[in-house]
Amino acid sequence: MAEFWHNEVAPDAEERHRTGKFPVDLFGKLADLGVPAIPHDPTYDGLGLGTLDMIIALEQIARVDQ
Repeated sequence: MAEFWHNEVAPDAEERHRTGKFPVDLFGKLADLGVPAIPHDPTYDGLGLGTLDMIIALEQIARVDQ
């Protein structure tokens, strides 16, 4: 997972901040990894994980892109 953050998120972080453009393609890749589904119930196609799991994922993203 750390490779994804460094290879996909970090390289264009400065450009995203400068332009303010929402990275639709990057969000799609995060969705493919299941990041947005972490805290949601499996009944709704979520992963059913807890708040701590979501915090850890967000912390990893924040390490390379605030």
